[in-house]
Amino acid sequence: MIARFENGATVEADLLVGADGIHSRVRSLVFGPEKPRFTGCVAWRGLVPAERIRHLSIGIASHSWLGPDGHVVHYWVSAGRMMNVVCVVEHGDWAQESWIDKGEVADVLSRYDGWHPTVRCLIGAFPETFIWALHGRAELPCWSAGRVRLLGDACHPMLPMMGAGRRAIDRGRRRARGATQGHARRQRGRTGAL
Repeated sequence: MIARFENGATVEADLLVGADGIHSRVRSLVFGPEKPRFTGCVAWRGLVPAERIRHLSIGIASHSWLGPDGHVVHYWVSAGRMMNVVCVVEHGDWAQESWIDKGEVADVLSRYDGWHPTVRCLIGAFPETFIWALHGRAELPCWSAGRVRLLGDACHPMLPMMGAGRRAIDRGRRRARGATQGHARRQRGRTGAL
């Protein structure tokens, strides 16, 4: 199999793995184009330097705040140097599905007016924020075709968990499947058949 890239490069391989994210070009080439469905949910993300929120004494754990028409999730990243904060509202008017569009911190604060002071302090500490609309996609009947295999968000982007969280679930399923297969091999060794 030969893969040809937009920059003119080519690579010969036995297998092509399309792990190219939610806007997967590989998925589109193999399974055809699709039209994502806007869920109505809009998310803002901010990375807050630890020194801006040290006074909040937030523990090392994933935190979720649930409220009317939205939620906020935050957790430490970069070895505790930054807090990742994602704010999702259920009824938004932003429809662009891009993780690099800049939003306005004032808009996020406005949407979370009346929320707990910790949430408002985290949002107020954003040096900048990025905004994106959350879209749903139809489930694929399979994740491979011939010698092409999709992986991660390229094959099963889903809400509300995308990216790293989804990869963790994939890894857990592979481990569980491997443990089950290992158990079956041990049983065959004892009894000669399963």
